[in-house]
Amino acid sequence: MSGNMMIIPREELEYERHLPSFQTSPDTRMTGYKWNRVRVTLREASSSSSVLARELRALSGLSHPQLLLVMGHTEDLAIVFEPVLLGSLYQCLHVLGSVQISVIDVSLQVVDALLYLSERGLVHSSVSSHAVLMVNSTLAKLGMFERMVEEGEDLSPPPDILYPWTSPEVLLGHNVALAEGDVYSLCCLLWEMVKMEVPWTRHRSQDIPVLVARGYTLKLDRDTSEQGGCV
Repeated sequence: MSGNMMIIPREELEYERHLPSFQTSPDTRMTGYKWNRVRVTLREASSSSSVLARELRALSGLSHPQLLLVMGHTEDLAIVFEPVLLGSLYQCLHVLGSVQISVIDVSLQVVDALLYLSERGLVHSSVSSHAVLMVNSTLAKLGMFERMVEEGEDLSPPPDILYPWTSPEVLLGHNVALAEGDVYSLCCLLWEMVKMEVPWTRHRSQDIPVLVARGYTLKLDRDTSEQGGCV
């Protein structure tokens, strides 16, 4: 699996309590470590490492300032990334609460990452506030690439945790990867940053496809749409 990526021995990693630890998917977690005195963030799986194997394959050959930088991986496929100082955008918006994030800056950085992928015919398929990593208070990078495929390919059904950002056609069972799906997810992300709440947060995850099938959509009121650029 290593290809041209460096294999980092587990014994060289030391837990770093000053970096955040946070959940990124139902079975993976990001945790801060030190490697040769350099701070890094490790994405680890709680059970099967198949998610991490898929992400490593997806990231092979990709390089862009707005993609979370991979430094290597361990023998058991935990992925070693550059240090994430604040956590996911989800953490910053809904858990920490005290971090000021520029909606405009974060949005433009995510757009840059998605344009890079789109130019290569790739669909991320998991754009959400869980997948946006705040390296610091002004630098956002895209992560969570395990569901990325080429446009037009079959797409595996999303986990429930992604339902609030998933495009209607995928929620309704049309599992073909389309660039428009990433655009829809980006719009949900913008809605989330402006409203300061998870899309569809008043509903259970399993009810979201039903609501979408009935024609319900996310809405912004006039006061919200006129807010400034920071949350």
